[in-house]
Amino acid sequence: MIAKRLFPLLVAIALVTVAIFTIREAVATSAVASANSVQAAPISLKAREAESARWVVMGEYYTTLQARQAAALQRSRAAESARWEAQAEYYTHRQAAALQRSRTAETARWDAQAQYYTSLLAREKQALQHSWAAEAARWDAQAEYYAKKLSK
Repeated sequence: MIAKRLFPLLVAIALVTVAIFTIREAVATSAVASANSVQAAPISLKAREAESARWVVMGEYYTTLQARQAAALQRSRAAESARWEAQAEYYTHRQAAALQRSRTAETARWDAQAQYYTSLLAREKQALQHSWAAEAARWDAQAEYYAKKLSK
């Protein structure tokens, strides 16, 4: 119940405070503006020359500062570029060496397989020749048997 009564009171106090500060700022701003228009006197020639010299010096300073920063940036970019080129060369050589090792290993593997299958073929050929020889001997033996049997 107290909160229901206290909340609108706090809101009203906040609104009044904001209004007071706004009016105070407006009065101060108008006072400064009117004082500047009354006190605006012509600037002397010496003051204009000093102001001009100040701006010229500031322009030269910032021009040299920009040139130094550009040179530093150029050096930084050149160093970064050299680093990337060196890394590219390193990895290119490393990859080429790895590729060469890979190709050498692959060639050795295929050579070993070729030798294995060649020797396997030779063994199978020899076994086949033995088989044929045995088959031929069997047929010769059968032929002799039947030849003897028929000649009796």
